Amino acid sequence: MIRITRFHLIVIGLALFLGGVYLYQMHMEKMKQEEILSIERQKAIVRAKYEEERRRQLELERKEYLAVEAVAIAGEYWLMAKKQGKDISLGQETLRNAKENLAQRQFDPAYGLAIKSIAEFKSAKSKDIFYTVKRGDSLWGIAAMAIHYSDGRRWPVIWKANKEKIRSRRLIYAKQVLLIPRIEINGELRP
Repeated sequence: MIRITRFHLIVIGLALFLGGVYLYQMHMEKMKQEEILSIERQKAIVRAKYEEERRRQLELERKEYLAVEAVAIAGEYWLMAKKQGKDISLGQETLRNAKENLAQRQFDPAYGLAIKSIAEFKSAKSKDIFYTVKRGDSLWGIAAMAIHYSDGRRWPVIWKANKEKIRSRRLIYAKQVLLIPRIEINGELRP
């Protein structure tokens, strides 16, 4: 039979103690690794949220840019249509709605309305009529025509509307196309 001495007990106790220390260190190392993994996961989650927020922000900025540009271009089409004497009432209302949506930071509807208003300005019908000058015509005579103003004294209206085409108000040429603006005469729009 084997006799267990105090020495054996000390060696066994020391072995158990060292084994416990080793197991404790292994447990602490595992906890440390799990904590590092947890921190890395949290960082990844925060990074993903940041990237998603940044992507959303960039998309919002892109939509804002497109809406602002579309409204600005629609404004240019409004100005061109107005200068051409077209009926801009329909497109003007659509453009106003686009501007309101833009002010409320609703970029998708603002963009859509601006594009719609551009199409409306492009397809707007002319409010004014045009007259092709014939040999022997004068501004007075054109204004005096029954289809226009029936009043020769209204010739300055035609002259002012066509200043870029008419160098001298006393001299117009055959085949010139003149704008005859609509004006109110006795509560009636003419021509």
